[in-house]
Amino acid sequence: MLNKLLRIAAITVTLLCGWPSPAAAATRIVDKANGPGTFSTTIQACLNAMAPGDVCQVKNGTYNEMLTLNVGGTSVNRKTIENFPGHSPIVDGTG
Repeated sequence: MLNKLLRIAAITVTLLCGWPSPAAAATRIVDKANGPGTFSTTIQACLNAMAPGDVCQVKNGTYNEMLTLNVGGTSVNRKTIENFPGHSPIVDGTG
């Protein structure tokens, strides 16, 4: 009887507290002008800091960079590189 009560208590605590969740994905902003909230002024620095599930948003500007993404995401937690909403950045690849 005591074992059954302990199992019920453990299940109740798990349901109330939840399972440990994975770290939240980060959204990093790249801004050539280094405005508020900027993570970096280069896309490569953003790529180097990314973990699976992270998003790198790039603001307007011409980025003279040859980009390398050393580690990919997973099928569930992809790494995403996208323009910041309303922006149209240019990557010319001249590095």
